[in-house]
Amino acid sequence: MSDSRILKKRRRIQRKIESLMNVLNCEDDKEVRNRAIDDLVSIDDKEIEELLVEPLIQALGDRDLHVREMAAWKLGRIGDERAVGPLIQTLSEEEPPINAIFALAEIEGERAIEPLLKALKHVGLTAKSCICEALGKIGGERAVFHLLRILEDRRLLEEEGLGIMILFKQEGLDKTIHTSADPSFHVLTEILLERPVIRSAASALGKIGDPIAVEPLIRRLYEERTILERAEKLGKMADCSELVEPLKQEIQDARKGAAQALGMIGDPRAVEPLIQTLKDEPGLRKEVVQALGMIGDPRAVEPLIQTLKDEPGLRKEVVQALGMIGDPRAVEPLIQTLKDENREVREAAAIALARIGDERAVEPLIQAQSHTLVAPQFLREAMRTFKKEKNLEAFKLLAKALGRKEPIAIGVAKQLRRKKESVGKVQCQVQIQELKRKNQEARREAVLALGERGDPEAVEQLIQALKDRDGVIRESAAQVLRRMESRKTVEPLIKALSDVGWSVRSEVAQILVEMGEPAVEPLIQALNSKGRMILGAVRVLGEMRDKRAVEPLIQLLKHEDQRVREEAAQALGKIGDSRAVGPLIQALKDKSQGVREIAARTLGKLGDAKAVGPLIKALRDRNWSVKFRAAFALGEIGDSRAVQPLKRALEDEENMVRRAAEWALERIERGMTKSRKGPVLDEK
Repeated sequence: MSDSRILKKRRRIQRKIESLMNVLNCEDDKEVRNRAIDDLVSIDDKEIEELLVEPLIQALGDRDLHVREMAAWKLGRIGDERAVGPLIQTLSEEEPPINAIFALAEIEGERAIEPLLKALKHVGLTAKSCICEALGKIGGERAVFHLLRILEDRRLLEEEGLGIMILFKQEGLDKTIHTSADPSFHVLTEILLERPVIRSAASALGKIGDPIAVEPLIRRLYEERTILERAEKLGKMADCSELVEPLKQEIQDARKGAAQALGMIGDPRAVEPLIQTLKDEPGLRKEVVQALGMIGDPRAVEPLIQTLKDEPGLRKEVVQALGMIGDPRAVEPLIQTLKDENREVREAAAIALARIGDERAVEPLIQAQSHTLVAPQFLREAMRTFKKEKNLEAFKLLAKALGRKEPIAIGVAKQLRRKKESVGKVQCQVQIQELKRKNQEARREAVLALGERGDPEAVEQLIQALKDRDGVIRESAAQVLRRMESRKTVEPLIKALSDVGWSVRSEVAQILVEMGEPAVEPLIQALNSKGRMILGAVRVLGEMRDKRAVEPLIQLLKHEDQRVREEAAQALGKIGDSRAVGPLIQALKDKSQGVREIAARTLGKLGDAKAVGPLIKALRDRNWSVKFRAAFALGEIGDSRAVQPLKRALEDEENMVRRAAEWALERIERGMTKSRKGPVLDEK
């Protein structure tokens, strides 16, 4: 587009923005104002989006919550740093725009943790839950610590709630509560029912996937029952039945969150407790089944098959879980499920059988498709599995069953992809237009066609497709990028590490990790960049665990940006090279709390005795989370010099530091070798 056309376009958009802002400033009709903000945020052009930032910041102060929500959402999508201060300002409200929480996390990453935690103290329950979710998206050491504290605080809240109930009885106030209209009832039930927050905290911990959260989450599966029993006893002692009843109704919410989080973390330690909960707790079975599927441990197969027989309402979830585990023992029960009366259950069974790739499923799948019990696409999925496993006989049988004529072509991209000659510039534009269609299959074919081009423009479009609203398209784009030659994709992918979208950065990072060797040197070169790109490069190098990155990462421990220093320390811990010990000991003196935390944790993983003295000093750090990590690291190293300092740490005012010191002492005194068990974080 020429400069004059761009200028005309900017002027036209500017006039539209001014007109819409005039409506917001002058119009009283709520419906008209809502349409105005909706039109404003629908302006979607990368070349002129900076024109929207100031008007949207102004809209954050609007009297209408919908206007504020939409403005915050769009600011998060744009990712402009000018929005950070105004977004933080909205968090001072008791009920801030929910989108402001996520926008701040999207733009600022770990720098958003402090303002979010500050807001956690005064916002309402919905906003608290969203803050927990945002912390989970941000991830990292600091987010884990604070989410664990929230998980711990839930127990204290329940103790406080029961304590107030006892006080009501002692003061004779229990006799005044006969109806839910009483103000005292609402004060008390608000304490008792603050479960959305703890459930969000558990879910966020699951998304981050730090194994340190496993034991607290396992305990969450059990402890709520005890709380309910105590509440019921108290209800019998005092006339507080109306207070106990809501607790009964909501009691499983936090445990459901714990089960879901354990599944996301995927630690095998959770399998036996989850299987036991599957047997004992009918109200938690759906979440437990899903968690067992995500963990993928074969121990769960027989209990899940039994649940498939006993729980008709959970057939779909059980079938999906069996497919995720992929154990051949599930094939026969899944074949029987192809005849289920529920279409979603049949389709889930077909997908599960396709994933397992057992020959016994070929004929049943063909029969199910011929009787229109399942769609042809599920046979294609099974074909891909058999092709990957080089089972040509099963592949040919399925291909023959699908041999009838294709439906009418559903997009120009499909024909283009079938051509053998290279695809030109005009055809590329056709594919780009196809990506904008509503039809899912047309967009998917466009993605596949772009993958066969393999030039920089096609790669860029595929990276943009990682943002698609449809999960199938996002997954297809990621798969195509993985299959393309690394020399064509590595540079565009590294540049995409600076994308404003967190989900895109995450997917791109995973693709680079899987790419391996060809990406290492370009990523090391990217350490000279700034902002999101250097942070992304550091994270990917840490996941790759390539020794060539050690020295460049050590140099970054002195970087001016705190976030870079934190990520470098974490990456060095994942690589596990002894050359990092000295620099990490120096990092224990860093002015950043986050750097000190991660340095302590990494030194524990490396297990070098040279770190014992500095870690003992870190037990006196001004920040509780650094002391926690230092105690934990001393336990991992297992040096007897740490015994007395750790005993003194048993008197620390912070519960989590005491628990970590207790675990470390037990480990040292028993002379244990390194194990996976973490510190016990709940009170005995």
